[in-house]
Amino acid sequence: MNRQGKQEPIAGRLGDIIFDDHSYDPLTDLLVLTRGDTSGAVTHVTPEGHELLLRPDTEEIVGLTVYEYQAKLFDGPIEVTFPGPFEDDPNRARRAHLWMGSLYGGMCS
Repeated sequence: MNRQGKQEPIAGRLGDIIFDDHSYDPLTDLLVLTRGDTSGAVTHVTPEGHELLLRPDTEEIVGLTVYEYQAKLFDGPIEVTFPGPFEDDPNRARRAHLWMGSLYGGMCS
């Protein structure tokens, strides 16, 4: 909620990270989620091939790009591995599922 007690808009959720804006291009099946100011953010490619935008000073996640978004939904929940010391170790990596309102209504994960 914001200071006026109004619910903040949610475009998507990745674990405890809430994105407040999104864009989707159906021709390229490209989904881009952002939250707050993304200027100066650096790109980190996850093991799944997604791109995370990170603030360089804090490594806070401020954006996520998912290639072949609709196509990946057919394989089940979209999983994103967070950057960290164990991101290349499937048994120890920290991962979250992407949850968002479907572009066609309903919820998808």
